[in-house]
Amino acid sequence: MMDRLLRRPVSRRGFLESAVFTGSAAALHAVPFGSANAAANVQLTSISAMVAEAEVAWERGVSAAWNKLHPEAPWTPENVGWEQIFEKVLAYETAGSTPDLGYGWTGFTADWHQMGILAAPEDYLGAEWKSRFAVYLTATGGDVIDGKLWAVPIQAAAYGLVSRVDWMKEAGVDPLQVKTWDQLVDALAKVAAKKNNKPFGLPLGNARNAGEKTDWMFRGNGLDNLADFAPGKRDAYIEVLEFLKRLRPYIPDSALSQDYTGHRQAFATGAAGFIPIGDYYFGEIYPTAKELMTPEHVTIFAYPSGSKGPGPFSTFDMNVYYMMAHGKNLETTAKLVDFMTSRENLLRWSLGHPPLKDWTVDEAVKMRLYGEAERWWLEHVVTLAQGVPMLPSIGFVAKDEVQQVFYQNLLKVFDGSLSSKDAYEAMAGRIPQLIAAAKGG
Repeated sequence: MMDRLLRRPVSRRGFLESAVFTGSAAALHAVPFGSANAAANVQLTSISAMVAEAEVAWERGVSAAWNKLHPEAPWTPENVGWEQIFEKVLAYETAGSTPDLGYGWTGFTADWHQMGILAAPEDYLGAEWKSRFAVYLTATGGDVIDGKLWAVPIQAAAYGLVSRVDWMKEAGVDPLQVKTWDQLVDALAKVAAKKNNKPFGLPLGNARNAGEKTDWMFRGNGLDNLADFAPGKRDAYIEVLEFLKRLRPYIPDSALSQDYTGHRQAFATGAAGFIPIGDYYFGEIYPTAKELMTPEHVTIFAYPSGSKGPGPFSTFDMNVYYMMAHGKNLETTAKLVDFMTSRENLLRWSLGHPPLKDWTVDEAVKMRLYGEAERWWLEHVVTLAQGVPMLPSIGFVAKDEVQQVFYQNLLKVFDGSLSSKDAYEAMAGRIPQLIAAAKGG
C-alpha cells in the first residue's frame, strides 16, 4: 500500500484526508526515507526539484562537501522534476517517512505552513543566520508568515518578460516603452506580423503552470493573486481575464500542451519570443542555447501593468529548501542548513541571483558556474530590480485545488464557452470556499 501511495500523485486534499488514517500505520510499516546508510549515526535526507545543470551540480557539490566534513551525518539528496515535487513531498509525509528537507518555491510556503509540516529555521539558527539574507526577503514576501521566515533561501528571483530583443528591433518595438497591457498587445501584433508567428509563450498544459505563469497579471492589476476575490476587486479580476483573452491570438496552440519544461524550451528554440519568467532562466537554458543567450538576442524587461496596476513592475520570490517539521533530525538538519547557506555556497548557486545581503555582480561571476558569460545578464537583472517596484509573490492555501478551478475556467474563456464575467462569477462561487475550508473555516 505504501509503495502505491508513494508512486501516486498526492494533492493537498489527499494529504489531509489520508494523513489521519495512514500516519500511524506508516510509521510502523513504511521503509524509512533514505535508509541506505544504516551505519551512520544520522542519515539526512532531502527531496528537491533540481533539473538544470547548474542546480544539479550545486547540490552534488554541497552534499559532497558536507559528507566529507560530517561522515557521522551524511546527506543523501533525491531529485524529482518540478511537475512532481509538491505531490511527492506530501506523499512522503503521508507515508510517515518525511525527509529532513523538502524543496519548492515561495508559492508552496503558505499552503505547507497551513498544513503544519514546516519548521522555521530561525527557531534553530537564530537571528544571526537570518541576517545573512537580503532584508526584503526576510521581512516581506510569501515566505514570511507571522514575522518568521519559514524557508531556507537558496535562490532569489526577479521576474519580467524574457524577450527576443532582436525580434522587437526588427518590428520597430522598444522594450522599455512597453509599459501597459495595451502596449504589450500592440508589440505582440507587430512582432507576429514581422515574424509570421505567434510569439507569446504561456504554458497551458496543466493547472499549476497556467496559474503560476499568469500570476504576474493579477499582481499587475491590483490583486494579490488569482485567489483574490475581495468584493472591491471584481473589475480588476475581470480585466485580467479580458487581457488573457486578448493575448490568446498570439499564443501558439502548442502552448495548450506545454508544461514548464516545454515553456522554457519554446523560447530557446524560437517557438516563442516573449515568456513571463524569472531571471533564473539564463542558468536553466544557457548550457543548450549559448548562442541565443547574449544581449544581442535577449533581454528581460519589466512586466507591464493593467489599468489598476503600479506601472512597470517586477515580482520576486525564492527557490528554497524547507525544514520539515516531522523530520527526525531537526537539530542536525539545522546544522546542514547553516552550512548550505554560507555566503560562499550561495554565491556558487548559478540560477537567479543570490539571496544574500549586499552581493555584487563582480562577486557573483567569480563564483558561479558560467562566470563572465553571465555578467551582462546579472547587470540587466540589477537594472530591472532597481528601476521598478518589486512586488512580492503572495501565496495562498489550497493551492492545487484553487489552480484547478482557475485553469478550467480560463480554458473556457479561451474557447469562448464562458465570458470573462461569467468565468469570474463561477470562480468567485468556488475558490473562496476552498480557501476557507483549507483554513478550517
